[in-house]
Amino acid sequence: MRALVLVLFMWLSIAPASAQDEMTEVRAYIDWSSRVSTFNQEVVGLMSAANQADNIATAYEQGQIDAAAATGYLIDWRTQVDAELLRMGGIRDELSAGPAQFPEENAESVSGMVVNIASTMDSIGEFLTMTEAATQRAISGDPVDANLLTASRFSVLQQYYVSLIRTNEIAIETGDQSHPQTFLLAATNENMASTIMVFEIARQALGAEQSQHHVRNTTRFFRTRQRALEEALEEARLRYRSTRVQLVSQPIASEEDQRILGVVQRLVDSYPLSLEVELRGSAIQTTAPVRLDGADTEAIGIFLNEIGVYESEREALQVYRTDLAGQL
Repeated sequence: MRALVLVLFMWLSIAPASAQDEMTEVRAYIDWSSRVSTFNQEVVGLMSAANQADNIATAYEQGQIDAAAATGYLIDWRTQVDAELLRMGGIRDELSAGPAQFPEENAESVSGMVVNIASTMDSIGEFLTMTEAATQRAISGDPVDANLLTASRFSVLQQYYVSLIRTNEIAIETGDQSHPQTFLLAATNENMASTIMVFEIARQALGAEQSQHHVRNTTRFFRTRQRALEEALEEARLRYRSTRVQLVSQPIASEEDQRILGVVQRLVDSYPLSLEVELRGSAIQTTAPVRLDGADTEAIGIFLNEIGVYESEREALQVYRTDLAGQL
């Protein structure tokens, strides 16, 4: 998840040059943040390439292709993966330079996101190499535990969420405490912490060893996360209402003021729906200790798909706000 800088009071009659300079910095930061978010999603999307390697192993094991053909297909797969990693590496290097300019208060956020860019890319690269090695073992006739391979993929995703949480924490610490976004990020972090635990429960259900994310009482863990999330959402609601009152009372001096105010109102009015989405996400994840107890890969997949739907809704609202912020 990215930290979104929203300027709520920039419609004041276009005046001081300093305000214009700040707006330029904010726009550059928002554009860069949006590109970082897109990059992270595309990199994580590379995990789906593992399915092709799995299919090669399955085809060989079922006698549909021989070892030579399977090896050839795997070499072609690796070539395609390397080409995509090279392309994404170029984007990573460009984004790692940071935005051309940004508000001074977002310096720590930029640094955190740059670190996240590198760690995400490294994790996915390691995951694809691990997948290649598993397919090679299958072709060689060595046993491959599909459950443990899936569990190792969950470990990669756990690290990805850890990186996102760290980035959000910086944004929360340096963010405007009067802004609903700050507390929405806090709620999002609680849900992402729960998602990490979901992966931990799923890993162990598949036979993997406990990781550093393991806790003894998962039910208590999710309840604690849910309480913290509800507190953050209530704070976000208060900030939303306060901000909405301020927007209604703003003087309008020109058509441009009216346009910008309209954009900001639409942006701010998207927050109540985001709060509902986070609450739904929390409700899903608190059922993990029961639903994932002794679950097989199919049951785990169904549960993770539900979380995926919630996260897609969350991301769609963030994209919506990013697009609106770009119109300011």
